[in-house]
Amino acid sequence: MILALDSSTSWLSLAVGVVEHGRVRWLANRTRRDGGKHTVALPADIEEILFDARISPGQLTSCAVGLGPGSFTGLRVGLATIKGMAYGRQLKTAGVSSLRALAFEALSHASAVTPCVAVLDARHGEIYAGIFNGPAAEPAGAELCVKPAALAEALGDAGGKAQLVGEGVQVYRDVLRHDFDEAQLAEGPLSPDARAVGDLCVSLPPFSIEGLFALEPHYVRPSEAEIKFPEGNFRPRSD
Repeated sequence: MILALDSSTSWLSLAVGVVEHGRVRWLANRTRRDGGKHTVALPADIEEILFDARISPGQLTSCAVGLGPGSFTGLRVGLATIKGMAYGRQLKTAGVSSLRALAFEALSHASAVTPCVAVLDARHGEIYAGIFNGPAAEPAGAELCVKPAALAEALGDAGGKAQLVGEGVQVYRDVLRHDFDEAQLAEGPLSPDARAVGDLCVSLPPFSIEGLFALEPHYVRPSEAEIKFPEGNFRPRSD
């Protein structure tokens, strides 16, 4: 039994399934927009989706989690929750790029095999983007954090025929259409689906403390604190 989770965006996605012959048969899933309030919603949502799947927490054997990029708080909450469950029950655990999971879902429904650029809103007038190829959504380059107007230049020739998907396309469509054809700007999917996260993590390594705590969020860009205090000399106020 596998529990999959992505909390990288304002959409919280969860899924529970059973691994059979190297593939996951999903028993229950839910994706809903909670405005990034994952701290409040996540524990109850996990309990509810296990109930929907008619399994108990003790039946879980593995976990899969989206590692970002995305909301710093959302990623920390999601990963800390999965790590806590995995540590307490010694569950096999793996993580995967949330951008890759987004592209994987889009490519699984694509009528033609073309490169896919997953685009998420990074706030502050920027986007996260990554380009992926083939049915397994293999990365074709480093994941980026750029201004929407700079995406085409950052992708180079690779973006010429690519399909762009994700909430970032919806938010910055007017800017992106200056460099991309309208046909390249897809309507969906908007956010990573937990089922895609689980499908990409179906071959999980055995449980180990070292492997579990090696899982870290993939932020792509520095945090606001790192930008303001690049030397790491932040000191909290004493009052």
